[in-house]
Amino acid sequence: RHVNGTGDPVWQRFYQMALVPGEIQATVVIDFEYLAPKGTSPHGHPTVERMYCFDDGGESRVVLHVHTLEPWPGYLPALAADPTTRAKKVTAINFRHGTLNPAYTTHKMNPEPKFLQGARGLPLVAVSNWQ
Repeated sequence: RHVNGTGDPVWQRFYQMALVPGEIQATVVIDFEYLAPKGTSPHGHPTVERMYCFDDGGESRVVLHVHTLEPWPGYLPALAADPTTRAKKVTAINFRHGTLNPAYTTHKMNPEPKFLQGARGLPLVAVSNWQ
């Protein structure tokens, strides 16, 4: 069965590499607050979104954004100390292309990210209307 977004050539290359153990590595995993559009959040407050960045050995990155049902730790303090519990209930996954930022420098005070990604990703798992 064809999954949304999987016809993209960057995804195809990443997927083939992911089938070989040790071929690609997650270089960064970041949890951040996701505020769903008004009226669409199952809890009525922000949830955890987890971003995984993968290095495929080239000048670009594959970035997975994983949306969850977990409340953002500011709303449920018990989760704040244990990040491994934050992505157990997944609602949606999308992938994005991360491209090298021409404005990035290695200077310590550089506010620019090393890689840029689009504002919207290609959905791999798209779920809506969580109640």
